[in-house]
Amino acid sequence: MKKGSLIFMILMTIQFISMPLCGQTDENPSQKTSSPSETTSTKKVDPPDEMPRFPGCEDMDGTIQEKENCGKNKMLQYVYKNLNYPKQARSNGTEGMVVAQFKISPEGKVKNINIKRGIGDGCNDAVIDVITKMQQEITWIPGKKDEKAVEVQYTIPIKFKLPKKRKR
Repeated sequence: MKKGSLIFMILMTIQFISMPLCGQTDENPSQKTSSPSETTSTKKVDPPDEMPRFPGCEDMDGTIQEKENCGKNKMLQYVYKNLNYPKQARSNGTEGMVVAQFKISPEGKVKNINIKRGIGDGCNDAVIDVITKMQQEITWIPGKKDEKAVEVQYTIPIKFKLPKKRKR
């Protein structure tokens, strides 16, 4: 099947949910205990001032939010162009959502790709493949906290849905 016609086969939605990993502290300094078994680690996560953005919208006029939305659309286009609905999943009628997670480094590189929830039949691998391709080809605009580039974690659900068969 041609890659161009595959876009019509894949009715995929991507919702961008992100959880930043900047400004973490491992321990609450006011909490001191004498034994390691009593120690409780409290992690603080501060959101970035600016989320990382998929490239392609840097020259546009507009707010940071408008640029983030433009970047999300560019990422969606990239995923549509590069994602292949696996033959095994099509044959078995497999549909559902694969939730992938990765980090955007302060240098704008994708790293630490993993699947948080999968559906099998090759769909998990297809998502890893497209994000790995992104890792090799794309440099993101990094997230910022206090005007400094920081690492940010992204979680992306990708929905696989086959078109309904037409009744004749």
